[in-house]
Amino acid sequence: MIGSGRNTIAVGVAACLGTVPFIQISSDARLLPGAAIVVIVLEGLAWLVRRVSQLTWPGTLAQLLAGFAMIWIAAAVAVGGAGQTRPWQVFEQTWTLASEHIYSQTVPMAADDATLVLLLAGAGVLTIVIDLAFIGARSVLLAALPLLAGYLTSMIVLDEAVGIVSIVAVCVGWLVLLASRTIDHEQRWPRGLTSKDEGKFNARGFIALAVGLGSVSVATAVVAGLAIPPDGQSWLPQGTTGRHQSVDLIDPTISLNENLHQPDERPLLSYTTSSADGVRLRSTALTVMTAAGWQMNQMTLLPGSPDEPTLAGTQSEVTTQVTIGDYDSDYLPAPYAPLRWDPSGSWAFDPQTLTVLDVAGEDQPLAGQSYSVDSLIATPDATELATATAGDAEASSLPDDVPAEIVELAHQITDGAASDGEKALALQNWLNDPSRFSYDLQAPEGMGFQVLVNFLFNDRRGYCIHFASAMALMAQEVGIPARVAVGFTTGVEQADGSWLVTSHNMHAWPELNFSGLGWVSFEPTVSIGDQSQQSQTEPSSEPTQEPPAGEPASPEPQPTEQQSPTTSQPAQLGRPVDLRVPLGLMGVLLVLAIPALTRAALRRRRLGAADSADKVNGAWRELEATATDLGMTWPAVTPRQLGAMPWPGLDAEGRAALRRIALLIERQRYAAGPPAQAEVAGDVAVISTQWYSSVGKGRRFAARIAPRSLLPGRVR
Repeated sequence: MIGSGRNTIAVGVAACLGTVPFIQISSDARLLPGAAIVVIVLEGLAWLVRRVSQLTWPGTLAQLLAGFAMIWIAAAVAVGGAGQTRPWQVFEQTWTLASEHIYSQTVPMAADDATLVLLLAGAGVLTIVIDLAFIGARSVLLAALPLLAGYLTSMIVLDEAVGIVSIVAVCVGWLVLLASRTIDHEQRWPRGLTSKDEGKFNARGFIALAVGLGSVSVATAVVAGLAIPPDGQSWLPQGTTGRHQSVDLIDPTISLNENLHQPDERPLLSYTTSSADGVRLRSTALTVMTAAGWQMNQMTLLPGSPDEPTLAGTQSEVTTQVTIGDYDSDYLPAPYAPLRWDPSGSWAFDPQTLTVLDVAGEDQPLAGQSYSVDSLIATPDATELATATAGDAEASSLPDDVPAEIVELAHQITDGAASDGEKALALQNWLNDPSRFSYDLQAPEGMGFQVLVNFLFNDRRGYCIHFASAMALMAQEVGIPARVAVGFTTGVEQADGSWLVTSHNMHAWPELNFSGLGWVSFEPTVSIGDQSQQSQTEPSSEPTQEPPAGEPASPEPQPTEQQSPTTSQPAQLGRPVDLRVPLGLMGVLLVLAIPALTRAALRRRRLGAADSADKVNGAWRELEATATDLGMTWPAVTPRQLGAMPWPGLDAEGRAALRRIALLIERQRYAAGPPAQAEVAGDVAVISTQWYSSVGKGRRFAARIAPRSLLPGRVR
């Protein structure tokens, strides 16, 4: 009955509905039809094998083999490796291509063959696990865990709420499983208490009950959501305004990474400026160094505009008129240091970083904006910088676990420098040496500080965020306050004198603080394909902050030759996808399900023995295991004494069932043996059901998810 066609169809329907949330991750029109084909093949094959073998596990084995074969064939077609005889080579190629596509896309991702294979493989895994939990382990509760995998994946990846269609699909999938399991119980356990017609499953009543409960649950959730005020907590850094309001600070490196990895170059904004050589438009600064890299810190946001800083070095006032195109952000792009600005809306500034931030919470605060910014740009000359000393700007302390090799390298590079300014130039020149480093959009491998260790000592390849992070970290190690700025390079000057900034002009660079000079920008990123990059091999070289007169700043190195803006294709905006999260989540769910699946397999083996004596012994051991799982004591007494004990939760039917099994086990031990056709499964089910009903929900859940009877020595 468990492996019946109805249960197989229920699993298939639930698995198909469980893949619906994937449509919010990928816009590939082939995804849902492909997932349906995968589910039909796997479930149809499992039903056929189980029907022939009359066992559950051969069907699961057939699913695993068929799933492996389908993934192999699909992967070979996707990567053009049909001639490969080793499947792991094909899988590796598919994973590589899919990873590259995912890394360069935002959700929902565009159609891609390799990525489609990866998602369909996820649909196959989801189907097999639901089947194993529902048909193999006979648990509709366990089946809910893999059914939620698609929904949880979308919830983690998406920057917005998961769509109502996805939520309804998952709920309906679970109700389908619940309905099929209810039919099983109705058909197995009327036990003469009802008439034949009354014992039949009432489909209309079940649907009405499901709709009623679902409606009440949804209504309650909506009312509660409206009634309960938000707690104001957020995982993101906060900007606090003078009105005691908080604003989430979105990590700007997400947009940086997304835009640099987009194959198409989009025009984002344009500007005109009083600076002949263009200006860098800065969005914000990362001021805190952790093992995960440079991060944003809490900000105190003030209305109005900042006071003009007092600088002793060379400086110039610049006016810039910015026109926003296909770009949106909560941060106002402005040349550093901004003094006055006039975009529409509500904007405030952080006095520490001079970040200008939207505080009105608008969805698109920059959309269609055209605004003017007055800035005071520090342009220290070679002498001023060479004699500069580290400033007293407040800088966050470095973590204690900075790798010793990075600390030692920072001191080795700067040992011969006579001043803090020369130390900064020495670090910049060491990193900006094309014979030592190369520009590459593929990030170095590793986690935490290991990324910078690989960048500095092993790979020697990376892009702007790695060069900027390394220089800022080493500068702070040698006593110079440092941070990492995120924004745009100058862009490309147009025939009408304006400057065009594209998605490939997004950039990160270090800012170092010097006494009398303020925060000075440096450019350690190695240029690719651009011979105009000024060589800086002497300590007296100019830092590439805002470009001095006659020395144009080097644009951000491009991964490809710059395209005409008129041929650029718009790219989708969103959040980069990292499949390690959903795959890791699915792995965690599988690991959590192992004890329950093992316990279900043992129960099936004990009660499904062909020999009557083995079946009776198995029933007795199963009762002992169930009692142990629920925290009940299984005393060392005779079976008859145990059957006569006042067990919690057992009514007259349950006590009678326990006495019948006790007499059978006693007869087997001390007499000729049990009857040839000893039917004990029904009595075990009655006792187990009443025992489970006698304990709290927490104990029931623990007994199913982490059964104690699996521990060594718990069941004799």
